[in-house]
Amino acid sequence: MAQIANIITARAKVEERHLMASILVVEDSPIVSGAMARLLAAHGYKVRVAGDGLVALSALRVFEPDLVLLDVRLPHIDGIQLCLVIRRLKPYADLPIIMLSGLTSQVDRQRALDAGANDYLVKPVDNDTLLALIAAQLPQHNPASIRQSAFEPESDRW
Repeated sequence: MAQIANIITARAKVEERHLMASILVVEDSPIVSGAMARLLAAHGYKVRVAGDGLVALSALRVFEPDLVLLDVRLPHIDGIQLCLVIRRLKPYADLPIIMLSGLTSQVDRQRALDAGANDYLVKPVDNDTLLALIAAQLPQHNPASIRQSAFEPESDRW
């Protein structure tokens, strides 16, 4: 009986981890980062904010996010350079990165994508669009897929 309880508890922890994806918001404006953090937390994400690129590099190692929302214009190291650095770090080479910027030209968008960003949004960002892009980048954190997998045994042994 205790073994079954342990299996159920372990499964619940795995599901909680999937439901609570972690997002690192790298944004130098406290107003923008605060609004993003509140929006994301209200939708079940764990959120950490870094106000510049150097702090973001440290936060990557400590927070181990599932996704990064990265502003282009940052103090110390800009978002494009930070994206390039993140892509060169082996543990984070495949980490989803969505770049955010007030820069609207196709050239700016292409620079971000060439640096390794998975997507690029122009500020001000529509909340629904942002949430949809995050969900698309984190399909393993989709509550519908988790509910489905909750009924599939992890192994043939019970």
